[in-house]
Amino acid sequence: NTSTKPSTITVRKLNPQICYGAGMGSRIFGLDDTGNMIACTADGDLKQWERYEGISSDSWASPVGTTGAWTGCAVVGNSFLAFKKSALHVVQGNYATNYQITKNLNTGCIDSHSIAVIDDTVYYLSSVGFCTYYYGQVEEISSPLARRYVSAKAGVKDGRYHVVATDEEGSSEYLIYDPRLRIWLREGERSFLWFYTMGMRLMAVTGAGVQELECTGGKKAWSIRTQRINDRAFV
Repeated sequence: NTSTKPSTITVRKLNPQICYGAGMGSRIFGLDDTGNMIACTADGDLKQWERYEGISSDSWASPVGTTGAWTGCAVVGNSFLAFKKSALHVVQGNYATNYQITKNLNTGCIDSHSIAVIDDTVYYLSSVGFCTYYYGQVEEISSPLARRYVSAKAGVKDGRYHVVATDEEGSSEYLIYDPRLRIWLREGERSFLWFYTMGMRLMAVTGAGVQELECTGGKKAWSIRTQRINDRAFV
């Protein structure tokens, strides 16, 4: 008689399932679909998520310890920003052995399509309104609009933040924020499916096709927030 011994086969998923990702340096940073982990590829090898040889160019992964699904990400400077609805995780460092994650549980992003970067500042829609992230500082900037938005689609043109924002009643309006003047411009009730950039042109996808975005003429509703210097307000 011939006897056989049962053998065990171990199947292991090598690469994380990435729901959001962005390139930073010569790596890709990604967020796994469980909402539990931030990972990055090996330095210079954008397909290698699990190379651990004890060297600075290794792949890297870390649990985050917060609940909920990921809602988007962005890269600004040497920082990778990972958003949940009620949390912001910032990864900083130069190589795998010194990456560190800091958490901010006082902000978060509710729509990945609202995220845009202008001059080292990240813009996004949070549960309390539109916010900016600049080198660790978070600021809410949309209180002059006096409206609560639940979703947004954003793009960038000429250093300004263009966004179609939808409120709780389903009404959408086209807004432009000028960071230099800290002014919101209301361009009317318009709805776009998507933004994309083509060279220096900002294009919008609508149900009828694609159009280039230009500011309309005539009167516009506008708001301005002053900066306080020595207890006096200056524009």
